[in-house]
This record gives sequence, C-alpha cells and structure tokens, in this order.
Amino acid sequence: MDLVTLIYLSYFFYKCINKQQKETKIKKLLFIFVFLAILGAGTAFADYPSGFGIGVQGGGGGLWQGSGFSLQHGAALSLKIPNLPVFWIIDYNNIDSIKYLGIAGDFYFVHNPLVQSLNLHWYLGLGAFAEVGFGEESDLFLSAVARLPIGLSWQLHFNIGIFDALEVYLQAAPSIGVAFLPDFRFPTGGWPINLGARIWF
Repeated sequence: MDLVTLIYLSYFFYKCINKQQKETKIKKLLFIFVFLAILGAGTAFADYPSGFGIGVQGGGGGLWQGSGFSLQHGAALSLKIPNLPVFWIIDYNNIDSIKYLGIAGDFYFVHNPLVQSLNLHWYLGLGAFAEVGFGEESDLFLSAVARLPIGLSWQLHFNIGIFDALEVYLQAAPSIGVAFLPDFRFPTGGWPINLGARIWF
C-alpha cells in the first residue's frame, strides 16, 4: 500500500464523513484510525537506526472543538530507546495560563522510501498520549487520547565519533480520546503538527 493510495482512501472517507451528523463523524473518525493502522500493519515495519535517539520538536496545532491553528504549543523532547519499538515524546505546554505536561508513545508500522535518492521516507504509526494540566485556580486537567502519527523523515547517515545519523522529520498526529478532569468529556483531541530533529548514537 503506497502513500498515494492512502491519500485517496483518506479523502474518500473524509467525503463520507461530511455527509453525516457530528456524532457520526466521531464514529467514522475512529474507524479511519483503525483502518489505516491495519493497512500499515500489512506493509513494512519501521526501518530506523538501532541505537539510542534523542532530539527536540516544536510546532502547533488545534483542537477538534477549537477555532483553528495555534502556535501556543511548547517544545518537546523526543526519545528512542534501543530494542524498544516505541518513539517517546515528552512535552510541556503553557496554554491560556494552564501548564500542561504530557507523554506520548508511538509505534511506527510503516516506514517506506518516498524519494530513495534523497533518503526521504514517509511513516505511519499508532500511539497514545496522556496529559495533565494545572490551572491558576488549582484546577486539575487530565486527558488521554489515541493518536495516528503520519509524517516525512529524512535521515543523514554518517560516522563522526559516537554519532550515527541525523534525522529531521515533519509530522501530523491527529488524536481522539477522553478528558477526565475537571469534567468528563468525549470526544477530546486535536491535530498537532510538529517539526523535529533527532541525533542517533
């Protein structure tokens, strides 16, 4: 299953969603997440350096119930531990006087060449994100979502000292889940877009 086919399929489901009511949209969005994950599982697993990866990422995004794109999101730490097929993100945000600390774990099902001569790849994964927030009036915020990271990855391999490779990536990670505090709410989630870099050892 190549990237063009996935784009066509995603567009087809998007058109179907627009014909239904808001409640039905959420159900179909969940179906799309599962459907794309199954497609990814049937192709190829991620092909990354086998060592330790660490880096930073930043960007913006918005909430499904929000008014649009925002750059209020803070920087995040990116980690990949050897022999563990999960990419970790630890981020800190300060939005509307509320301080958020979150952690995400993503498993990449697909990592296929897009432009082989440039060592440019695309990837698709499935993950989870949990976040806790603290407001100025001692309000506590807690939410957990499922996410679908999809993006582009460019890797430059070299042997300079202890460094094995430099990776630059651009990704979107649409998510949907549940807010537990201060009030129970479903759905919650959003569409973060991030640019990041990792160094591999």
